[in-house]
Amino acid sequence: MSKLNFSNMKLNIGCGPTWRNYKDYEGVDIVDFGQKYIWDIENECSLQENSVDEIMINHTLEHTVRHVDVVRRLVKILRIGGKFKITVPGPKNPKYYAFGHYSFFTKKTFETIDQDWYAIPLRLVKVVENSRGDIHAWFKKI
Repeated sequence: MSKLNFSNMKLNIGCGPTWRNYKDYEGVDIVDFGQKYIWDIENECSLQENSVDEIMINHTLEHTVRHVDVVRRLVKILRIGGKFKITVPGPKNPKYYAFGHYSFFTKKTFETIDQDWYAIPLRLVKVVENSRGDIHAWFKKI
């Protein structure tokens, strides 16, 4: 099977049924909600390395068991200079410990993502926690 290559591609990973709300993004989810791509982010994918310009993963990473591997896999398909945005519930969010959440994050988690031992080529641009307790982290691939 040949790898898919995208030009000016933006992906909404774990898009869920609201994928249509993000008109500039192609939806990707393990469940078929009518989006274009069905993919389990905890397994290998058919996307070519360095082929995606932007990745957004909203309230999905906390549902993964191997979140470091997932981030590595997503960064692999991101072009150098590409944008990567992660949103997860933080400790102040009432759903932080919700059933189905396997990974837990704080602002500090994302402030240390570029440490050498992780070998993830990302540079943190900004990390904030909003009034609902969600953590938003923006990165650039280096």
